[in-house]
Amino acid sequence: MRVCIPSYNRLNGIKTKTLKLLHQYDVANINIFVSTQKDYDEYKKEDIGNIVLVPEEYKGIGAVRSYIVNEWAEDKDHIVFMDDDIEMVKDLNGAEVNVKDFFENFFIKLQEEELYFGGIPLCANPFFMKDEWSTKLKYISGAIQFVRVDKSREKIDCRYRHFEDYVYDILYFKRDGGCVRYNGCAPITKNYNPDGGIAGEMGGMDKRLDSEAVADEIIDRFGNKCVSKYWKKLGRGPACWNLRLNWRIKPEDIL
Repeated sequence: MRVCIPSYNRLNGIKTKTLKLLHQYDVANINIFVSTQKDYDEYKKEDIGNIVLVPEEYKGIGAVRSYIVNEWAEDKDHIVFMDDDIEMVKDLNGAEVNVKDFFENFFIKLQEEELYFGGIPLCANPFFMKDEWSTKLKYISGAIQFVRVDKSREKIDCRYRHFEDYVYDILYFKRDGGCVRYNGCAPITKNYNPDGGIAGEMGGMDKRLDSEAVADEIIDRFGNKCVSKYWKKLGRGPACWNLRLNWRIKPEDIL
């Protein structure tokens, strides 16, 4: 199992959040992927794991994830993708999850289902959580994702900087016939963090949230029977366009 953490301009944040969580549960094989020489030089000075400078042609979080799976990873690797600002993972009863055990059990489930991609939802509200697994097309947060690498299968390549997690959900579901989601836990993280990350890489929170054109492009690509958009105003995050996946759709019905 190899933990892969894309990070942009968040050295202090990654040390006090995601890395602190991983060290708490003795998770090893930590790999941090940065996209600038400045970040590489700064992160490399710290004893925080294997630092990888992503090639310049892979711009944005979607492309970085594609590089990791398709170019950097080895065949049959088990990859855990994590955001760099995760404080903990909580279950539906509010208890903190032992992430090392959870990661290992998730890959067992992927193998049992003969599937290659999965994860958990983003919302840690117990009202929306259940102790259940699903293989339907349901949203899997980019905060924590699991990939079983199989180089014999068709490559999954996504270059979006926003909504990339939805696109990965769709692409893996269409290719493999399903994705695994566990609905009984969720990460505690600062959604739409303006410091570093996607907002920093894109040039500010306004550009991060200016996403309607990207949403329309994804809908045109996969069809509105697969994915639709809506204006999201509720919750702690800022108002913005968001996507909704159709969990009833079958893989063969996706454009």
